[in-house]
Amino acid sequence: DDAALAARVRPFVQTARYNVVYVWNDATVADTVPAAATSIAGAFALLLSTDERRVLLVRPAVSTKFGFVGGAVEPGEHDLEAMRREVHEEVGIALTDAHVRAARLVATTNTARARRYGVYDAAHDAPVFVNDHLSVFVVHVEPEQHTLRPQRSEIAEAKWVDARAVCDGTSAVAVRSNNRDILRTYLAERR
Repeated sequence: DDAALAARVRPFVQTARYNVVYVWNDATVADTVPAAATSIAGAFALLLSTDERRVLLVRPAVSTKFGFVGGAVEPGEHDLEAMRREVHEEVGIALTDAHVRAARLVATTNTARARRYGVYDAAHDAPVFVNDHLSVFVVHVEPEQHTLRPQRSEIAEAKWVDARAVCDGTSAVAVRSNNRDILRTYLAERR
């Protein structure tokens, strides 16, 4: 039902007075982006347990699929700070300065940046607009030291999932293909 979808999406779509907008890249949501929007700037955390066996995934309220924690980069905000803020807002994990310093860029939709840093080029999967700039940073945390507190207005579910099961497609949760590809590429490099 279009009205129900619009009601669920409205809180996530900034009005046309903003130049930078972010929405989850589901086909059902793409049509709700304001016509005045020209680009998306987003920062995401590939949150892994320190042993890299588990990955934290969230399912936005507007989606049936799970993906990385993250969202919009606010005007004047650095990608890393946006990632840190989004992690705290969406799942209640307060990343320390040490977490942020250790964070590693593992994917971007900026093809030139992907080549420069030798990371996954997500440009073929993610953009809704030509000028999209999405960055994914890997961050290691101890799941047992953090109680997940999903922001219920935005996040329907948050859970630690077996990372290998996500990579080989046997996970019990449906995961965005580009997020699975990024995780698979990162873990393959670690072997």
